[in-house]
Amino acid sequence: MKQYKVCGFSALMDAEMNTNSTEEASEIFEMMMNSDLYYKAHIMDNYTGELYCYFYKTVEGNGIKMEYWTAFA
Repeated sequence: MKQYKVCGFSALMDAEMNTNSTEEASEIFEMMMNSDLYYKAHIMDNYTGELYCYFYKTVEGNGIKMEYWTAFA
């Protein structure tokens, strides 16, 4: 089992990727966050279940509101 799980959610499909690299997990997460396809994603620890970061996009008024939280420095 890999250390980190990156999950992304979109209207067309959901994606899950597992890696042992913090850098790779962060890059995948950032790609999802910058994409117009994914409305939600998170990185979690496969061993402890800890949540390391997440984002959630919603339509608000004439724009997009994004909630973002991270435990990474």
